[in-house]
Amino acid sequence: MAFSSASSGQRPTPLQSRTTKLTRFREERIADSEVIYTGVPLDTQPACHWYRNGREDILVFSDNNVTGSDDDAATISSSSEADADTKTTEAPTAAVLSMVCMLRAEGFWFIPNAGFTGSSGYNRQFIDAESRFFSDKLSAVGVAPDNIALPETATFTNDFDEVQKNIKILQDLVGIPDVANKGFVLPGAVPAFKFKHTLFEKKSGTVDDDSENDELLASWPRTNDAVAKALDDLQEQKPAQYKICPLPAYDCHSALIEPMMYRQRLEGAVVEIRFTLSHWPISAKGKEKSASNAYRANIVDVLVLCPPPPTVVTPRKRKVSAYHPSSPTKKRAVTST
Repeated sequence: MAFSSASSGQRPTPLQSRTTKLTRFREERIADSEVIYTGVPLDTQPACHWYRNGREDILVFSDNNVTGSDDDAATISSSSEADADTKTTEAPTAAVLSMVCMLRAEGFWFIPNAGFTGSSGYNRQFIDAESRFFSDKLSAVGVAPDNIALPETATFTNDFDEVQKNIKILQDLVGIPDVANKGFVLPGAVPAFKFKHTLFEKKSGTVDDDSENDELLASWPRTNDAVAKALDDLQEQKPAQYKICPLPAYDCHSALIEPMMYRQRLEGAVVEIRFTLSHWPISAKGKEKSASNAYRANIVDVLVLCPPPPTVVTPRKRKVSAYHPSSPTKKRAVTST
């Protein structure tokens, strides 16, 4: 009979400790009544349904039985079907979904300037770089964790088949049948999901304390002249029309990641992303040649579970020597100096 290291009195290996920690994290997420963990069957998770809010559909929790229209009855429930005809004055709560994935380098735009380099094309203004309709920059793509490089993530890799199936179920509940789905699930042989974050939000009409927003604007990385000018222009607006919303990303120790460290700490990392899901039916008219379903995964927060692998250090570029470093001539020259 084989015995584990724990039963034989030995201390667990670092891999065993990391695996145990991630397994416990997964169990806690599955049991969390305030989050829908997408890696297990939906009927074991909190009930949810799509809620019509103007032209937008929002996935909401079903515990308050709030619906936006008579035909808004698309529901997933672990106990019983929500009463879609029940109307209350209680506001619905957006359903928070959870996915554990690896943020791949391709399509990684979690950077403080959102890729903005100047007022041209669709990036007419810095604030447009991640507004509701200019949302292709401050984003990242999640794929299944690499359980070869990181064996401790195997359970999350195995969950990814269920993740795909559950996302498809949710999309099919509200989407226009037989048309393309865009925005969230990316096409391709490898399952991939795009997550987005709004860096600037238009302020409400209420009078808010702008001191925190002013400090953020003043300290936000000015990565190029165009960003610096855009931030300076925003600071000059009195009262401020927009507020800056840093990406709510946290490292392995649950500490907030600074903007200039987004790429270093997040690209290639295995993370839990909590997000809300929205849908817009796009009709085939005007510039749209065909109908489609547009989905958006709006980030609630990002938590690093496994840091990205260390960067390979290569020799720095330098002046080419006339002799190879191992040659006697080169060694004599170095010794003589």
